[in-house]
Amino acid sequence: MAQLHSIFRSQLEFDTQRYLFDYWQTKCNNGKLPSRQDISPAGFAKVLSMISLVDVHEKDGSRQYSYRLAGTGLRNHYQQEITGKTFEQINKLEVCEHWNEVFDEIVMSKKPSNGLFQEDSNPGNIAHFWLRLPLVNQSGQVNMVLCYDIFAPLSASFLQRGKLATIA
Repeated sequence: MAQLHSIFRSQLEFDTQRYLFDYWQTKCNNGKLPSRQDISPAGFAKVLSMISLVDVHEKDGSRQYSYRLAGTGLRNHYQQEITGKTFEQINKLEVCEHWNEVFDEIVMSKKPSNGLFQEDSNPGNIAHFWLRLPLVNQSGQVNMVLCYDIFAPLSASFLQRGKLATIA
């Protein structure tokens, strides 16, 4: 498992992503994922403004995701408070579908995920770099995801490495 985490860590673009991932990884004890109770905002204080916690709601075989809390940087980016809202209340349909797929994979695989995308409608060539870290309940099921988002200019080097997924 340590080797897989090392490979995953090497894919992270920003030092702050590695900082949060390293913190989360220290909370993975004996091969078990951490729970919400295992993490403390003091452990990743320098990135709090761009942190969110997303709740996983399962009902009748389907999932919905909502923001339990979101940092002030996310409120500024979305130009609205997103705490308490679902993906559908914040984003266009195509973006919601993207995030639902990402979060469904995290819930099923119980593995962290990262990536980047840029919406076609996003002015200024700003890319969304994201990191998603699963948290589990007492039964070991993913019931929450610790999220970290960076909105930064997209450089040509990212395009050359083929890491860009465009959301229409």
